[in-house]
Amino acid sequence: MNSFLKSGLVIYGKFDFGNFFKGLRNDSHYYIILNHSPDNDDLIVLVVGTSQVDKYTSRLEKGILEECDFHYIYREDPSHNNIFDKDTIINTSQAFILDKKQAIEADKKGMINNEILKEIKDKVRKNKTIERKYKKMI
Repeated sequence: MNSFLKSGLVIYGKFDFGNFFKGLRNDSHYYIILNHSPDNDDLIVLVVGTSQVDKYTSRLEKGILEECDFHYIYREDPSHNNIFDKDTIINTSQAFILDKKQAIEADKKGMINNEILKEIKDKVRKNKTIERKYKKMI
């Protein structure tokens, strides 16, 4: 079954990732699909985007986060295909796992530039908090 899910596809929606991430289910968020071959996987590996840029840069300045924990996307940069309506931080310190059916049904916003997708995946692969089995899927 071809689901039209691709690595680098940005989806938008509210998803329930369990109690640990209950703050995410209150509002819709942008997520980027990282799976190398999402049509062949039952689970979809995602990273989340947020427009709370000041929060992340403040954490970076305080030493709470490192640069490898996020990727900054400038909304005005034409290489981002104008998917995001605000400057956006992609959190590469956490991966979210979604059932494929939910990803198929999500609002699809467009594709991330391949160069940026590679940078995001590299940061996720280097992150020590993300399980190896999910890193293998990307």
